[in-house]
Amino acid sequence: MPPTSTGLGPWSRRRGGPGGEFRGLGSHPAGRPWRVGIGEHDEPVALVNQALATSSGRATRFERTGQHHHLFDALAGRSAGRYASVSIVAGNATAADALSTALAVMRPADGYDLLRRAGPARAILVGIDGTVRDWRALT
Repeated sequence: MPPTSTGLGPWSRRRGGPGGEFRGLGSHPAGRPWRVGIGEHDEPVALVNQALATSSGRATRFERTGQHHHLFDALAGRSAGRYASVSIVAGNATAADALSTALAVMRPADGYDLLRRAGPARAILVGIDGTVRDWRALT
């Protein structure tokens, strides 16, 4: 999808829950970063020439309770259940989308290692219990 006239272009918005991808082209006309809200996270995420992707089991549920959804943990043999959402800020949408999906199903230590190897990137992981982890990988 081409960028909007405001410079903040949504790639998609999934129906039924949080999730999606955005890109911030340059800075906001007021000279500040673009600000994008994440459903479970209180503070907006700042983007300047970056992409944001959020993966959440709430985006595509297979039944009413949301226990069974599209983010499948192959090691556990069931839908992932550690995070309410995983959001990634990266230099491009492909990396942000891939990382958000991968970290949503990975164990925290493995996810952090992947993020560190893929950096520079930022991960905002909101647990099912509401706790927020904010990881930044600079290498």
